[in-house]
Amino acid sequence: MIKDEPGGVLVAHWDRFYVHAKNRDDIEIRGGCFSACTVVTMVVSREHLCFARTAVLFFHLASNGPDAPDPGQPNYNTSQKMLDRYPDDIRRWLIAKGGVAKMPGPGGNLFWSLTAEELWKMGYRKCD
Repeated sequence: MIKDEPGGVLVAHWDRFYVHAKNRDDIEIRGGCFSACTVVTMVVSREHLCFARTAVLFFHLASNGPDAPDPGQPNYNTSQKMLDRYPDDIRRWLIAKGGVAKMPGPGGNLFWSLTAEELWKMGYRKCD
């Protein structure tokens, strides 16, 4: 279950969700899923995801890690790669909002919010 999951290191989230996907585990999202947490939608199949009424996916640009040049600054290349890997419906939603060029930057309190209701309209399951 994901409830108010912070973002963080992209690879760590990817690896974690990959194990769940490989095991065909069901994942319930019951609160905020911020930043790198949203990779769950890339890795875990739609059949194994559900969204509770309180679920929200929060998106912003990826940032350079602490060992990269300009740590904490937006990384447009990684952001575009992420956008390209989201499921079609989520990718279309992100592009309709302006895509990588208009996405809020990292490190702030601004996010694009994709609510459970919007996800249900896209065909994602409601959690019981």
